[in-house]
Amino acid sequence: MDTHTNEIIARREAYNGPDMVHANLTQIERHVVSLLADTTSEPVFNLVYCRRFNKYPTFTPGGNEMPTSMRVKLNHTEQAVAKVMAADRMETCEPGNISGNLRQNVLDGAAAEVAFCKLQNIYPDIDARVKKVDCTLPDGTRVDVKNTVYQHGRLYVAKTKEHDRGAVDMYVQMIGTLPNFEFVGWLKYAELVMPERLRELAKGKTPGYCAERYELRPPFCWGQ
Repeated sequence: MDTHTNEIIARREAYNGPDMVHANLTQIERHVVSLLADTTSEPVFNLVYCRRFNKYPTFTPGGNEMPTSMRVKLNHTEQAVAKVMAADRMETCEPGNISGNLRQNVLDGAAAEVAFCKLQNIYPDIDARVKKVDCTLPDGTRVDVKNTVYQHGRLYVAKTKEHDRGAVDMYVQMIGTLPNFEFVGWLKYAELVMPERLRELAKGKTPGYCAERYELRPPFCWGQ
């Protein structure tokens, strides 16, 4: 059976599956479906099919133009999806602790996740608010995406990530702010969360595990 026939069968199975029932979509997924209505004639099918088969959704009319380097610029729809994700996560914050910087950091973090998934042509986890894994590579590798706005910023994870052992396989470093991002490198969990990398970045701040940009493994791309 050729690849094209297998793809048709897979699409038919996805379309006929229970996940296609709109009521089974979460609130944030329904919101994203409304955004996809401008880019595809079958927004529910687009989202559910891509979620089931770990593919990047169609966020561009006529099909996505996938990046050819490790730099990516999110289009209007992708930016809107990131804003929906960020707003959903902000609902878990205490009102008194919300600042402009926090809002921007949460937004850039969500957008960096979308950007990495676009680079890899994989499905972004748009629904989870507080989670250990942001996406999963085709080989099953579980990824936690980190972002910094600084060109030579460190890959940093909080000390509490010690509890993620066995749940996260790698940490990815993105650099940028909405809508432009670059994938600059990554480390395995065990290469980052280790005693010699535990540092206090600022006086009075909670220590975390850090790696300089030059210490990162070079980026790669499954989607190309």
